[in-house]
Amino acid sequence: MYIIKEGIVSWKIGFKEIRKLNNNEYFGGNSLLLDDVKKGAGVITLQKCIFYKLSLDDLKAALSDDFRDVILFFFFTHC
Repeated sequence: MYIIKEGIVSWKIGFKEIRKLNNNEYFGGNSLLLDDVKKGAGVITLQKCIFYKLSLDDLKAALSDDFRDVILFFFFTHC
C-alpha cells in the first residue's frame, strides 16, 4: 500500500484513467485488506512523487494481527 506524500498519479485500468490521486491519498490497499495480490489497476506518476510504503508486516506491527478488524471498525464508525 502506498500513500502519496507529494505529487500526482494517474490511476488506470488498462488505458482508461479512473481518476487522479494526489497528496494524502493512497493506492494498493485492497491487496492488503483482501489478501488479494491480483493487479486490477495501475498508477503512472504525472510529476515527481514521494510515497510512504506500508507492507502487511507494517500494518500488523502497528495495529496487531487483527488489523483488518481495526480498519473496518474505524471505517464504519467514521464514515
